[in-house]
Amino acid sequence: MQLTRAARAVFAVLVLALPCPSNFEYRVRSEPSRQMEDSFASHYINIVNILLPAGNGVESVFPKDTQWVVAVRIMPGFEAPESKLSLSKKYDGSVEAILIAPLGDSIIKQMTSLRRTHPEMGEDRIARGIKLVDVTVGSKQAPELKRLAEELGTTRLELTLPDDLITDPTRYEFWSTSQWGANIHLTMQGSSFHPQRFPLLAWADEFHRIALRYLAQGAVTNR
Repeated sequence: MQLTRAARAVFAVLVLALPCPSNFEYRVRSEPSRQMEDSFASHYINIVNILLPAGNGVESVFPKDTQWVVAVRIMPGFEAPESKLSLSKKYDGSVEAILIAPLGDSIIKQMTSLRRTHPEMGEDRIARGIKLVDVTVGSKQAPELKRLAEELGTTRLELTLPDDLITDPTRYEFWSTSQWGANIHLTMQGSSFHPQRFPLLAWADEFHRIALRYLAQGAVTNR
């Protein structure tokens, strides 16, 4: 059946109005493919929890010389490298920072490669096959850590959220624990491209940049 010119125009408008993914290729996810994607996401989160575990690492035994510990796990969008950082304030006034990050490609990229070449591997074996690197730096080597600790004590936490659409956001997860058991667990989302609007996320990004600088200088331990 031949379509009139008006009918073809209407059909073209309807096609252009269909929701399409960012690469402009229209496709429908079948139920099996959706289940595979959900399974992959679940495995990824489990492996991240093995390599960059939740919490600040002092839940069972809190160091007697430490006033407080704050940890942040950063999960960027677009398969960028993940990381886990912690900052601890000692009673003697010193500050210590620890960064754990993937060596080379991000955890999700290394995981994808291992699953492709070794599909029989379980999560524990995949986690053992992923290369990590870590750095521990004290305020004697990095005086700016004291400034970060002071800023953290005065950083505002805004509970009103911007009315923005963020695609593939960076996920920030914070844990804070003090010597006497007070604790906070907070999850926030921020942009993967632009400077963060929230003071706490901007603080986390600066902490991350400083830690990466010392990582690049070679004060590292391969895990």
